[in-house]
Amino acid sequence: MRQINSRMRINASIRCMSLLSCGLGLTDMVSAAEEIAKPTSMDEMTVTATRTAQDVDKTPASTTVLTQEDLQKRHAPTLDEALRGEVGVSVLKFRGPVDNHTTTIMRGFQGQQRTLLMLDGIPLNSITTGSVPWSELPVDEIERIDIVRGPFSSLYGGYALGGVINNIVATPEKETARARASYGSFGTSNYHLQYGNRTLSDRLSFIVGLDRWQTDGYVVSTVERPRGTTPANGSEIAVTGYSRMSDVTGQQTLYTVGDSGEQVFDRDYFTTKLSFDLTPSSTLAFTALYGEWSLDQPTYHTYLRDPSGMPVTSGALNIEGNRVILSESNFFPITREDNAGLYALKYSVAATPTISIDASLGYSTQFNRETEYRALPAALGLGSARWTTRDRDSHGLHAEVSSNIQLGARHLLTSGLLYQIAEGTQKIPVIFDRRVPQVIGLASSSGGEQQTHAVYVQDQYSVLDNLNLFLGVRYDHWNNTGGFQELGPDPRTHFADRSQSSVNPKISAVYTPAANTTLRASAGTAFRPPTLDELYVNSSHGGTQTIGNPNLKAEKVTAWEVGIVQRFPTATRIGATYYQNKLEDWIYRRTISAPADPLTVRVMENAAEGESNGVEIDLTQEITSYLDLFANATWLDATITRSDTQPGLVGKTIPQIPEHMYNLGVDLHAQSYKGSLMLRRVGDAFSRDDNLDTAKGVRGGIDPYTTLDGKFIYTGWDKVSLSLSVNNLLDKKYYQSFGQTAGRSVFGEVAVNF
Repeated sequence: MRQINSRMRINASIRCMSLLSCGLGLTDMVSAAEEIAKPTSMDEMTVTATRTAQDVDKTPASTTVLTQEDLQKRHAPTLDEALRGEVGVSVLKFRGPVDNHTTTIMRGFQGQQRTLLMLDGIPLNSITTGSVPWSELPVDEIERIDIVRGPFSSLYGGYALGGVINNIVATPEKETARARASYGSFGTSNYHLQYGNRTLSDRLSFIVGLDRWQTDGYVVSTVERPRGTTPANGSEIAVTGYSRMSDVTGQQTLYTVGDSGEQVFDRDYFTTKLSFDLTPSSTLAFTALYGEWSLDQPTYHTYLRDPSGMPVTSGALNIEGNRVILSESNFFPITREDNAGLYALKYSVAATPTISIDASLGYSTQFNRETEYRALPAALGLGSARWTTRDRDSHGLHAEVSSNIQLGARHLLTSGLLYQIAEGTQKIPVIFDRRVPQVIGLASSSGGEQQTHAVYVQDQYSVLDNLNLFLGVRYDHWNNTGGFQELGPDPRTHFADRSQSSVNPKISAVYTPAANTTLRASAGTAFRPPTLDELYVNSSHGGTQTIGNPNLKAEKVTAWEVGIVQRFPTATRIGATYYQNKLEDWIYRRTISAPADPLTVRVMENAAEGESNGVEIDLTQEITSYLDLFANATWLDATITRSDTQPGLVGKTIPQIPEHMYNLGVDLHAQSYKGSLMLRRVGDAFSRDDNLDTAKGVRGGIDPYTTLDGKFIYTGWDKVSLSLSVNNLLDKKYYQSFGQTAGRSVFGEVAVNF
């Protein structure tokens, strides 16, 4: 019924879009309206959608640009938080708002590894896992964020299935200095210093930013124990303080006995960008980013008390006549440490009035350590469970040369060459204790290297003054080498080198029948190569062991979309898009029979095909000269269409994909007052591929939710501004898989501009 209703809404939306397009196609009516229309702002440009400067309304893909002013009007201490509320973007954090491993979903493609994130045009996705260090990316130094929706391998290669998110660091035009400090709920503090200037006869521009964010945190996850079927025999400890809890399927088979404690979070990052004009027509820029991030839960809590009122953390317990086994290790949390760096050089030159060239060289690095009490394979001989760390380390070098050549009056040719090499490893050392991290053994290790060569070309062909065609294609060839897998004392397994390639064309048309009306359509293919984790990993997480597959093929997508942007004389802008994506060779974790030891085993496979159909509609309306209304809606039907190894999944909704999302808000930009108020509704989503997780408000599920967030800024003083932010004003609590949200939180901030 959920899928039928979703398709009915999508079909209804398509009919509405068709009627809207027909109405807007009456050029004489639109032209008459233009005579009294306010001038369309032409300064909102993007280069990400086509690698050439384009008016956002006239790009061949659904595109949004968030400026630094937009970011300041939202309480967004991390860049992923800034994306909440954008049409078609779903942000999922498994362990609460401080989780660094955010899943940003666009167009029905789940997982971090299916959306490409860039900083100044350099990819940031880890070659090991595809993950992105969201919490370590700068916020204050970002000049704008380009959000380009839909598969885009024709220009950007792998990972760009759901779309591309490009964060551009600011290049100051004058001296600027800023210091800000904020404090709020859960002992959260954030301090930021920034200085930028243009000097050396206006030839050198630079910006430097330092940031520290810390919070005492709140309880994100509870601890449950299974009820079991063994009756108590009188030898158990009778306890109180527990509560009944259902699992995600609605079966009341669990008892809540405690929690893992408050999550303490620390983050520091440093950002700098220097841009030097070598000549009036050439520029050399250097961008550097380094961030560190840590999460700890120093103290756990038990809710259980024995008959004398003393806390209980282990033993055989009598709960409602059932024998329940509890160990102190059940309370042990996961702690994390991350660091990430990016260092990039870019040279840009206008060689002639019709030829421009860009050359970039970037080096990125990521390290992630998770400390956890894990179940271990019995073959290791180290016991059924021990303290371990999971150390993931990746390094990547990205080199690219691209050019734009104007060929006559009608053709703009974009072409480029790319070379990328990256290596990654994962190790799981067994340690004595999480507070005494002395290594006493090795549970597993894996790793490898991937090299990519690519060439791409795109022709922007102006067929008519109001009709542009974009014809593009990209060829990628990659080699996986040095792959290995090691389990405990067993000899290391080395895998044969493999090579694969992918050709991805895309054709788009942008038609402007009238100055305030833009119609677009596109079709093409995309791909994603398997990550090194998916190819070679052999590791455990909790009670689950995941085994990589060195024979995995790349995921493939065939996609098309149509869209419209219309501006009206009433200072109204409406955008609408319908899209369809078909995914083949979807890389999937298939659960196989558990071995004799406590671990459940999952293996990576090209096991499924899927399809996503969706409608995105966004609206902005100027109410007064200082107040704007904005609204957007997304309806999405993402289903598994074929699964050879698990045929029972066919027709099921792809996990983590919300059925619908709605956002409604107002934007204030008066002379001394700024801010925003946003109501957000995110619909139901499944956490399991079999869609049996129908219970709400339980750990492990993904709940629908409605939140109201606001931020108010006063800038009436000469150099000082004050702001007050309230997140989740309605105080709604809901689960995003492992973690529960914080409820209402309040933050105050003072900023000084020198």
